[in-house]
Amino acid sequence: MKPDFSQLYAQLDLTPDCSLDQLKQAYRRRISESHPDRASTESVNGTFLPLSELNWIYNTALRFHRQHGRLPGARISLERLGATTPVTRDPSGALPEVDTPLLSSVAAEPVGKYRSLVFAGILILLLFGLGNLFEPALTDAGQLRRSPNTVTLDLGAELPLALEVGMAPDLVRAIQGAPIRVRGDHWDYGPSWLRFKRGRLSNWYSSPLRPLKTLTSEAPSAVGRPVE
Repeated sequence: MKPDFSQLYAQLDLTPDCSLDQLKQAYRRRISESHPDRASTESVNGTFLPLSELNWIYNTALRFHRQHGRLPGARISLERLGATTPVTRDPSGALPEVDTPLLSSVAAEPVGKYRSLVFAGILILLLFGLGNLFEPALTDAGQLRRSPNTVTLDLGAELPLALEVGMAPDLVRAIQGAPIRVRGDHWDYGPSWLRFKRGRLSNWYSSPLRPLKTLTSEAPSAVGRPVE
C-alpha cells in the first residue's frame, strides 16, 4: 500500500512545500499532543490518525527527502531546465507531473544548435575536399601545375614532359630528377642511364625496370644534329 502523504500534511497542518525542519517540528508537536490510549482507539477517519500509521507515513516522507532532496508532493523547480512554468502537483501528495511538451521544447533547442554545427562542419569538409582536387601536383622539381603538353613551375617556367637530345643538365634534372650516381658525363638511374656531350644531353637508355621520362627507349641518332 502506498502512503497517502496528503493525510500527513493535513494531520500536521502543513503543505507539501514546507521545509524539512517545519515537518519535524510539527510532527513532534503532534506526538506530544496525542495520548497513546486515545491514538490507539481513534478511527482513521477521525480527527487524528493512529500513531502507528502516522509514524509510517512520516518515516516514508523522511526517506523520500533523503533520496530526492525534497518532500513528497513539493514543486520541482525547472530553472535548471530553462523553464519558469510551474509544475502541476497531485493534491494526494503523489510525485509532480512534468509537462512533456515543455521538456521537449527545452531539450530540442540545444539539439538544433548541435545540428547546425554538424552541418557547418560537413560543409567545410566538402569545400576543403573540392579544393584539394585543384591543388597542384608534386614532382621531383617541386610543386608543379600540370597541363596537357607541359609542366609549369610556380615561377612560371615551362618544362617539356619528355627528355630530348640537346637539353642542358639543369633542365634534365628538373624533368627526370636527381640521378643515383654521376660518373663524369654519365648519369645512372639504376638500369637506365643518360649521357652528356659538351654539356648537353646526347644519348640515353631507358630500361623497362626503371623507365626514363623519354619518348623512346634509346636516343634517336644525333648524326647531322650538332650539339650546342
